[in-house]
Amino acid sequence: MLFPPTYPLIAPIILLRQDFPRQFPHMYVSQSNQRPQPCIFDGNLSEFMHREGLASILNQLVSWLEKAAEDELIDHQQGWEPTRQDKPQDFIIADAEHLRSIVSHKPNCAIFRFNYQRESTASQTHRWYGEVTQERIKIQPATADNLFAPCIGSDSPKQRVGMSLAIFSWPPARSSGQTVVAGRYSPEPVYCVETLRERAKEFNCAKGLFQRLDWLRRCMTGHQLSYTLPIVIILCARRPTHLINSTSNLELCYYVVEFAPATGFAVNESAPVRPAAHRDRISAPMLMSLSGEGSGDRVPWIQVGAGSLGSKIAMHLARAGRAPSIVVDSGYLSPHNAARHGLTPSAGFGPALWGQSKAQALTDAISALGQDAQGFSDSIVDVVHDSGRTAALLPEGHWAIVNSTASIPVREAFSAVRENVGVPRVIETSLYALGKIGLLTVEGPQRNPNTCDIFAEAHRSMLKNDLYRSLTIKGADTLQRHMIGEGCGSLTTPMSDAQISMLGAPMARILADLQRSGLPNDAGRIYLGSVAEDGYSVYWKDLDVKPWTTVAIDAEPQWKVRLSADVDSRIRSDSPSADSVETGGVLIGRFSEASQTFHVCDLLPAPADSVRTPTKFILGTKGLTRRIEELQSTDLYCLGTWHSHLNESGPSARDRETAGQIGHSRVIPSVLLIRTPTSYHAVLAKPSSNSTGSDAFQAASI
Repeated sequence: MLFPPTYPLIAPIILLRQDFPRQFPHMYVSQSNQRPQPCIFDGNLSEFMHREGLASILNQLVSWLEKAAEDELIDHQQGWEPTRQDKPQDFIIADAEHLRSIVSHKPNCAIFRFNYQRESTASQTHRWYGEVTQERIKIQPATADNLFAPCIGSDSPKQRVGMSLAIFSWPPARSSGQTVVAGRYSPEPVYCVETLRERAKEFNCAKGLFQRLDWLRRCMTGHQLSYTLPIVIILCARRPTHLINSTSNLELCYYVVEFAPATGFAVNESAPVRPAAHRDRISAPMLMSLSGEGSGDRVPWIQVGAGSLGSKIAMHLARAGRAPSIVVDSGYLSPHNAARHGLTPSAGFGPALWGQSKAQALTDAISALGQDAQGFSDSIVDVVHDSGRTAALLPEGHWAIVNSTASIPVREAFSAVRENVGVPRVIETSLYALGKIGLLTVEGPQRNPNTCDIFAEAHRSMLKNDLYRSLTIKGADTLQRHMIGEGCGSLTTPMSDAQISMLGAPMARILADLQRSGLPNDAGRIYLGSVAEDGYSVYWKDLDVKPWTTVAIDAEPQWKVRLSADVDSRIRSDSPSADSVETGGVLIGRFSEASQTFHVCDLLPAPADSVRTPTKFILGTKGLTRRIEELQSTDLYCLGTWHSHLNESGPSARDRETAGQIGHSRVIPSVLLIRTPTSYHAVLAKPSSNSTGSDAFQAASI
């Protein structure tokens, strides 16, 4: 045990005797003139020592030596240990699962495109770094000139990029009735073409590999190389058991062979070959695994809005292997977006983001994370009025639509889409109060409650809470015009990137959880997040929203009233029996002009001076004006009134007369809702040309 000068900060180095056998697994790669070094711990030995102490290192060493003596260093239940690459000089990115998927029962080879970068190091050596694509190549003499791209310099003189080939060779599944298995473990023996040939023979895949190399040499006869070229060799070994942390028994070993200008493509047995480290290509399964998402299929969903909040949510989920499959945003990126957008610009104008469609820029970033997505620079308001565009951009079968636009017209457009069109359920994500409140809403099954229903219910819930109410009153989100160019400004709410992320990241986490567990199957849902007074503590709560009731409006087939389950329950409990008196109150909520719908989420009880008799209900006025005016500082307002009938009768002449009076007093549509013992009726109060505009109701016989 060699104790370095930095001990006890750094653990001692353990060396075995010079003639210790080197064929064991769990040993570091070493040259024949070096003493072999066992790998006694899967991780950083210094970290292990600081956690468990020096005695634990001794215990691990004893355990390793005992298992080596009994040839039990490989636990077949745990899996086969892949060939070690402890200090690789070159790195190859490849989709190992794709390569394994093309392995057939017959021995064969496949040739792929290899995009590489050559980087000079401080020690005057160089290394290769590149990616094996899934583009398969056929080698022919007539097209040999197209196989390789010249090594082109990048911005740094120490770096060069180019295009070459990767040759993948695999063994047959069976030979003479026996399964072909490479069942002997050995440390990496390859350092030249000769040892590469022996290694390929050990794996039973040498014939096809060297036939391809010889064919490449013949095809390249007469072609001159002016630069050193790397060709990647990938050998496949069929092991007796699955690899550690894998379900496959196919081990892939990667090597780099350099062809210099002087030798062309002649295979020299003494030419150096360097074992290379493998790195998995970015893919949704890999990102899911590293993000703790487990395994599973990527759920298709739609992101509407690729601005500050939408881009962050989409990128959080993309890095977890759950990127949206469709992105829709009609906007274009401008330099001022760099303050809060989820994408980062590169230096210089050429490859910069500016001027790109937000949707396309986001889908490009998603593509770089190994996931496909389509970007559309369309206005959702226009899309939902075109059945063809709706089917293309908001197709059935998708998990959900996530609307992060914070646009009222977009929300109204989604609410106005007919339920039988088949648009996926809508999820809204919004920030309020300068990023101190986050709101995420989920539509119910069959879009009941719909996004406008839940939006109204969410604001009702916030108004019932003193903290939320103080933060969400009108004016809390102060829009300011910020100059973003000479004579050009952007009307926005000042908010830092970190502030958006404080609530945007939990929203992404909620969406990931919903993708795993499924959307609520019997209700909609509201998630409310708030940042505490300390500025960094965040608290979230959620509540379910039961389906709403739809009431058609008499003589107005395009108009309707939507009642929350709570409002319906309160009206029912307040409606008397047949031998009692009529009663009523005031309807609170929001009106959608796009869908011609009254979304009723709350009630104001009748004032104390209201009159109730078996034949009529007269709404009082005491305190009513003040209570209605208090709502003007919120996103909810008075929609009309309700009252009960003691028998099964529709709107009376008096009801219609009252609707006319209300229409005369208001500049927005209102509704009179009538509750009978078993059903609802409604009368529309349209504003008249000489409406006074008063938002309070005068006393009227109802």
